[in-house]
Amino acid sequence: MTLCCLILAHAKPAVTARLVRRMLGAGIACHVHVDAKADLAPFQQALPAEAHLLRERVEVWWAGFSMIEAVCRLAETALAQPAHTHFLHLSGDTYPIKPMPRLIEMMTADADWIDSGEVPPGDPILSRIERCYLPDCAIGNLSQRESYTDRHLDAATVGRLDDFARAFSMKQAGRFPWRYAKGANWWLLRRETLLRCLDVYRHRPEIVDWFRYSAHPDESFFNSAVLNLLGQPSPFGCPILALWDRQPRPYEFRTAEDLPLLRTAWQPLARKFAADSLPLLEAIDAELGAAPG
Repeated sequence: MTLCCLILAHAKPAVTARLVRRMLGAGIACHVHVDAKADLAPFQQALPAEAHLLRERVEVWWAGFSMIEAVCRLAETALAQPAHTHFLHLSGDTYPIKPMPRLIEMMTADADWIDSGEVPPGDPILSRIERCYLPDCAIGNLSQRESYTDRHLDAATVGRLDDFARAFSMKQAGRFPWRYAKGANWWLLRRETLLRCLDVYRHRPEIVDWFRYSAHPDESFFNSAVLNLLGQPSPFGCPILALWDRQPRPYEFRTAEDLPLLRTAWQPLARKFAADSLPLLEAIDAELGAAPG
């Protein structure tokens, strides 16, 4: 039995490298995808040789289905190793905040850790899946950080207009055929569960296209797949702490002043750690008695 991390990174190579070293030091394999829009060289220089850096990269759009595609590529690569039994999906700015034995105990349990509670009928959140969105292109980008002047037609978008029209017609003609779940896009799944989710991704376009043209599919595809494939929500939620009730949203952990907050968390990991948070990560390791990252 071996454990495996599926890491999505796009910035902060020093933080990602420290995370990978901590995991590798505990015997946990690490597969890393770096956004195709990002410079790969700093990650190649920072990551240890034992990390599996994905060669075929995806251009990841914020809150887009491209994030699902990147995760699925990571999963396909990691699943090629038969010994991997549990898969932890996390961002490159995540870090363990509890003793590693607690994390390993969680990762080796016969359970899935994912937010997969069903969104009830009539909830406005259902508009995310019922309406037609185009999050993976310039004109449909959902990021609030982008200026309206960046939301324009380009050649890549025009080349997909027929696909957009088909997706719109599909959603106008029928109802979403699954139960819809929404939650954090980070999770821990058992091998069999992840294989079943990948089977949907590969072979169920009548399901996948509803998510491909939805809002925030990164927060719903795997969540809904687990709900529908297992028939009920997972009793265990996302194992990664993220704070959305303070600015910036999500909050970035940066200095030793954040240590009291991290100590109170039940989750064994937290995100997001700022690019200049290395002294904080050193303090966390010192408290946990971990070897320097």
